[in-house]
Amino acid sequence: HVLWVNVGDSRIYRFRDGVLRQLSTDHSMREINNDPTLPSNIIYNALGVGDTVFIDVADITDRILPGDKFLICSDGLCDMADDDTIEHILCEGGDSAALVEAAKQGGGKDNISVLIVEILEYGTAISTTGETTGEAVAE
Repeated sequence: HVLWVNVGDSRIYRFRDGVLRQLSTDHSMREINNDPTLPSNIIYNALGVGDTVFIDVADITDRILPGDKFLICSDGLCDMADDDTIEHILCEGGDSAALVEAAKQGGGKDNISVLIVEILEYGTAISTTGETTGEAVAE
């Protein structure tokens, strides 16, 4: 089985046939209240911060195709580069380093972690690329 698991405000996306789709839901006050004016970093669910935590889990075994790319990233990427920008970079063949650079160009106000998992042939091989900054990169 292939599962994705999410807690907090990091995101999981699928990129297929030139289209980026967010799979996870942020556990942020902005998301739960559907209020884009709220800061995105106020989260109501995270590991290690409270007595209870819930975990979003989805079995995507039957929904994976060769060529799919899964993007797992911190809010340091998606807060600094919108989905259209991320999608454009992936359409142009950009890798995790290109996405980190886009977040830096967008302000880089938080740590930026990006992992791209490409399904080469389902059941046989997975290719990954990753990039991260260890700290906020704003000047």
